[in-house]
Amino acid sequence: MIMPKFEIGSLLGLIEKYKVSIAPVVPSVMVAIAKSPDLDKHDLSSLRILKSGGSPLGKELEDTVRAKFPQARLGQGYGMTEAGPVLAMCLAFAKEPFDIKPGACGTVVRNAEMKIVDPETGASLPRNLPGEFCIRGDQIMKGYLNDPEATSRTIDNDGWLHTGDIGFIDDDDELFIVDRLKELIKYKGFQVAPAELEA
Repeated sequence: MIMPKFEIGSLLGLIEKYKVSIAPVVPSVMVAIAKSPDLDKHDLSSLRILKSGGSPLGKELEDTVRAKFPQARLGQGYGMTEAGPVLAMCLAFAKEPFDIKPGACGTVVRNAEMKIVDPETGASLPRNLPGEFCIRGDQIMKGYLNDPEATSRTIDNDGWLHTGDIGFIDDDDELFIVDRLKELIKYKGFQVAPAELEA
């Protein structure tokens, strides 16, 4: 179902009318659904999967949505156009779903490699330490059309696409996004994500 213009009341009505079962939405729409004063006026029990992408969902919002839609599996993915477009997908959507951790974006897609690097030195980082996500595989773009400079800034000589996103991979291979590289603030020689300051 595609709406010509987003309006929360219309969306809720259409989900009810057409018994929508899978809703891939961005976090701002997820917030609008979960916090709508009209939510209880609609039967949304048909929803069985809520997928989020476009920006991190956040634990608090995840908890709110789970409380409103206990019948639905909720999770998020992570991707970008240059990477084909999906880099990671939540295991809640597997044929036999796994429990997921709040804030996790899933695990890296098959046939791809991912590493985390220090944004300043380029050195690979161990698990649970935040750095820039880099991905390599046949699905990533070959380059930007007629823009070799932008291509060389994004894809290194070893074929790693530098996403510009900051996060970490935990001991269970799940990805967590912390922030965007371009949004990092340098303070006394340390890279600090605005999200850390807001928390």
